[in-house]
Amino acid sequence: MSKAKDIDVCLIKSLLIYDPRAGNSCLVWRINKGSRGKAGEHAGRKNHDGYWQVQINGKLYPAHRLVWAIENNEDPKCQLDHINGEKDDNRIENLRLAPRNELDNLQNQRLRKTNTSGFSGVSRNKKAKRWQSQIKVNNKYIYLGLFDTPELAYAAYIDAKSRLHKFQPTMRET
Repeated sequence: MSKAKDIDVCLIKSLLIYDPRAGNSCLVWRINKGSRGKAGEHAGRKNHDGYWQVQINGKLYPAHRLVWAIENNEDPKCQLDHINGEKDDNRIENLRLAPRNELDNLQNQRLRKTNTSGFSGVSRNKKAKRWQSQIKVNNKYIYLGLFDTPELAYAAYIDAKSRLHKFQPTMRET
């Protein structure tokens, strides 16, 4: 099974219907697909990363790109971002075109499970025995300094984020 590149919008529209009431995948088969699905059934499944994907003619398509193509009558020209951070929520109002630098800068990301400070942009500098803060801009990390508490380091991060992350200048709710 190969990964898809370009989306043939006419083909997609002949096979699938966008229905925001159909659950998070938002896609329903328009026609019978044999063992893959029947007309009116949900199309696709979640992959190991939690994104919905749909197999068409032996190729896997991310469901969010198919939803965009159906609703906008075009193959999205750049990456798509799930505005609310829920990668399985493919409602059209939750999708936006995202320039690569916004995704690279982690502007729309939630706190990672592996984070030990409890704050985005904050980590323990073991050598200095203090908390350090940094932010990613234009795919490069900017060092914001060392602080006595994680709260002070986070305050520096939030200040920098409000100035430097134009798409998502405030932290996302967890």
